[in-house]
Amino acid sequence: MANVRGLFGSQSYEAGIKKLDVRDMIFELQPDAAPFVSVMKEISKAKAVDTTINWFEDDLLANYTQTSAAVASTTLTTIPLDATGHLQEGDIVKDLSTSEVMRVVSVNDTALTIEVVRGWGATSAQNLAQDDYIYKLGSAMVEGWSSPESLVTAKTKVYNYLQIFSKTVMITETADNIDVYGGNRRDFERRKKGVELKRDMESQFLFGEPKEDTTGAQKRWQTGGVWYFLKAGGAPELDMNSAALTESAWEGFLKDAFQYGSSTKLFFAGPLILSQISGFASSKQRIDSGVTIKYGVKVTSYHSAVGDVDLIRDDHFVGPFAGTGILLDIEEIVYRYLQNMDIQLKLNLQAKKDHYIIDEYYGQIGLEIHNAKKHGLIFEVGTA
Repeated sequence: MANVRGLFGSQSYEAGIKKLDVRDMIFELQPDAAPFVSVMKEISKAKAVDTTINWFEDDLLANYTQTSAAVASTTLTTIPLDATGHLQEGDIVKDLSTSEVMRVVSVNDTALTIEVVRGWGATSAQNLAQDDYIYKLGSAMVEGWSSPESLVTAKTKVYNYLQIFSKTVMITETADNIDVYGGNRRDFERRKKGVELKRDMESQFLFGEPKEDTTGAQKRWQTGGVWYFLKAGGAPELDMNSAALTESAWEGFLKDAFQYGSSTKLFFAGPLILSQISGFASSKQRIDSGVTIKYGVKVTSYHSAVGDVDLIRDDHFVGPFAGTGILLDIEEIVYRYLQNMDIQLKLNLQAKKDHYIIDEYYGQIGLEIHNAKKHGLIFEVGTA
């Protein structure tokens, strides 16, 4: 045993004898990395009785199409169109380029043509160019008419799958009973797994694609996310081609995205896009404390002439997704879960003979995303 002569200083302490200055908590870099999932707590939720969920979508009959070829004013009656399925005898149509009004006499869905009476209005027959918009005004039936043939839209069947999510914590009984900084390790890791699970759910709900894998002994599913369904369904899009987002481009995108659906929608994006939006007219933006409390995430409201947008920062939209944003009509999204299989935490799943502990979060869940045209996508936004 060595002795210490003279002045005893801090360097004279024996190795390991000093108490460590350690804060009795662990600081997490991403304590809540899933604002979309947090918001979904407030949206429609429905039980499912199968691993495949189905729904049907519908729309009104179309009210315009375009000419597929030029037609001279001297042509008597035949007008070739891109689509004819929404037209029938007695309809009145108008060429929006020439203002000529025509009355439909018959429709040929095979040839994609209509027979019309030209100049059926104040404007005489005009030369029609290819790709002129032909707008359906209404029907004009003759006095004493017979009821026309029924014409209804075919409903579109859409489907998605419910995906099994699972996160576990395994710890020995010995480790569970050791005092450590940051509190009980089992409790800490369990909370962390809950955050990781929400992050995984959010990634899947945003960017997943529907898949049923039957190659193994048991089936495996992937649930499709909003990006997939919006792209497939023809949602309004804004491609900035690596340019910065401008106010005029943003307002034009909102005009298209608010053509259908709710007057208030949610926009999820990262710091790049949100910082550019914050540079627009400040009079259109304010912190919405009521919505923030409701959703549990910070919300800034943007007010435009066509509708209100609740802006929500989501750090999934960084790195390769930094220039991407998703506008959602939240009323058209339904959180689905297999009956008795919504996300839950089960404790002590280990066998009785085992001297370790297993806790697991699990559930089988997915999304319904209705009517893609009520939502919108922004991508390829660059820096200023």
